Amino acid sequence: MRILLISHQLDFSGAPLALLTLARTLIELGHTVVLSSLQNGPLGSYFVNAGVAPLESGDHPGGDFDLLIANTSPSVGAAVHLAGTSTRVVAWIHESRDFFIRTRSSPSSLGFDKLFAMALPTRFQKKELQPLTASLACFHLPNRVELSPEEPSTAPDVEAAPYWVCCGSWTKSKNQQTLLALLDQCRIAAAIRFLGASPPAGLPPGRHAWTGKLPPAQAHALIRRSRGLVSCSRAEVQPLSVIESLLAGNPVLLSDIPAHRELFEACPDINLFSLHQPATFVQGWQRMQQQWQDPACRARLQQFAQVTFGRAQFRQNVAA
Repeated sequence: MRILLISHQLDFSGAPLALLTLARTLIELGHTVVLSSLQNGPLGSYFVNAGVAPLESGDHPGGDFDLLIANTSPSVGAAVHLAGTSTRVVAWIHESRDFFIRTRSSPSSLGFDKLFAMALPTRFQKKELQPLTASLACFHLPNRVELSPEEPSTAPDVEAAPYWVCCGSWTKSKNQQTLLALLDQCRIAAAIRFLGASPPAGLPPGRHAWTGKLPPAQAHALIRRSRGLVSCSRAEVQPLSVIESLLAGNPVLLSDIPAHRELFEACPDINLFSLHQPATFVQGWQRMQQQWQDPACRARLQQFAQVTFGRAQFRQNVAA
């Protein structure tokens, strides 16, 4: 098939990176893949290197493609417009109900009623979104996640002192400010590297570090060498950074929200804590430190991530 992918942006955030893995898998399966994006960004060259062609001005999507795939809710409207009436549009949705509440939008206002089907990385999304999307067909398509190989020439320098990572742009939904508050309240003297975030205004310098958005290989190097990952997020769907930490065999400590709970239910070695109960954060932190020193536990975490989010399972899901 000839398939057009529609992305809302091409930065190093989770949804565009997920689309890149989908593009690579579709090419492996013998499809021709073309890309259009509402915003350009540094990830565009990665698509080109993977064999994905950019949409040319002379292309007419409604007749030139067998399938359009909208990646994320914000790209659905553009995909439906490009497709016209002659091409099927499937949306791979990386948002939960929180997105529609926060943006004061609805699936119908974004063009969901014109979709052929909707693919969802997690099962909890179906419970949240299907009541909002009437009889739209849904199928389960978890992410494929891989760690970039070590690249000494691009890997950032990391001092010998142990550190933990917290990933994502500095936003209310990612809730990194609460992590800083919990560390102080619980008197945990840990150094956190905030990957993907710039230093927030007004925060005094201290033991923590902010990297800004990094190319995948550099972010993966920092995750791989950390003692584990911590997330106080209030809303997620299927956080790639958490899975990347598990692939490295590193433990994780996660806020008790539906996305994280779904991972915990599949892998009890994952640690959850309540954002409203600091004692559970302390207990989880202590258990995470013990797990980092337990080769058997780290092997279980790694195997879970490899089997559930690896190439073979994803290829099977896409082919189906």
